[in-house]
Amino acid sequence: MNVNYSRCKINLEKAEVNTTNAFLHGYNNIDKIIEPEKLETFYNEEKAKTEEANINSPSYRFSNYYLEKIKKLCDAKKIELVFVYPPSYANVNKTPAFKSHYEKWGKVIIGPDSIFNNKTYWKDVAHFNSFGADAYTKFLVTQLARK
Repeated sequence: MNVNYSRCKINLEKAEVNTTNAFLHGYNNIDKIIEPEKLETFYNEEKAKTEEANINSPSYRFSNYYLEKIKKLCDAKKIELVFVYPPSYANVNKTPAFKSHYEKWGKVIIGPDSIFNNKTYWKDVAHFNSFGADAYTKFLVTQLARK
């Protein structure tokens, strides 16, 4: 049993835990819906942040080094590189800070507001519940199938 699964099992009510093969895929089928007030508080706090992403920061340059290596490997193996911008409630930042930079290397997938803004799709501010995971997975399938 992995640590993530153990932590979820301890913190969640028994009815919310799907123990069927959870250790194999790392995802618990959780139907919990976060309280709308918590989502709104998170959204307002995120909107108030003013920090700018800096393409010259050491952490970005370090990440960029490995992205370049990944891109070269993909090219050598004739594999399309795809960037998936992960969700958070209401998708406050709408697009990745360096989207135009990523687009030079591959496709960038950003989920629709219709999924990110749906308050019934979230178990907490950064993770979908089963309903949100299902909707986002269906969206990703359609996007990844497109050429």
